[in-house]
Amino acid sequence: MKSILKSIVFCYFMCHGFLLSAQDVADARSTELSININNFISRYLSFSDRDFSIEDPYTMMIHRSTTNKDKFFRFGFGLDLRFTNDKVEDDFGTDDERSTRGISTNLRFGVEKRKMIHPRFRMHYGQDVVLGYNSFKTESDQGSSFESNGRGFLVGYGPVVGISFLINDRISIWTESTLYLTYSNFRQESSFNGQNGDIAKTSELVFDIQEPLSINFKIKL
Repeated sequence: MKSILKSIVFCYFMCHGFLLSAQDVADARSTELSININNFISRYLSFSDRDFSIEDPYTMMIHRSTTNKDKFFRFGFGLDLRFTNDKVEDDFGTDDERSTRGISTNLRFGVEKRKMIHPRFRMHYGQDVVLGYNSFKTESDQGSSFESNGRGFLVGYGPVVGISFLINDRISIWTESTLYLTYSNFRQESSFNGQNGDIAKTSELVFDIQEPLSINFKIKL
């Protein structure tokens, strides 16, 4: 009987120690949230003399640490909604007001490794898989009946490399450069006065290089 009780007590403390160890590992992992501030700058500040776009398709990034303190999972997300009204001249010389409604989503997920190169600076490098989808509809009922629908998708893969400036243990600012090999496919259909028009299909395989122009604000949750 005593041997059975000793075995039970031994198993209890072994299991309790294992659970505490697992809890310590879980507590040691961290989650970080990043917001891309370039999109806000581009949307709300005017740069009339610039001939390039500083917008980035990924508005938000989430990093989750692994059991290896220098290795992180990464997930990026971007959503862009478009609502515009434009006046154009149709084939009969009449001003036509056309409205466009569209949505564009971009996802990327991958892994990255980090290395301190200075007490305030940290380098990271890794790889991503990227996915994208966009859709729009343009229509008008003034002067002439016009409608155009388009949708497309994108897939890709490639390396990333970047650098972070550490403000403190929880807050940092970072930027990175990417080189994605992407394949995209897009289809657009149009109709005019009820008559089916052209159907345009495009597909391309390209290297998409993102220069380190995006500034991201990161906080450790």
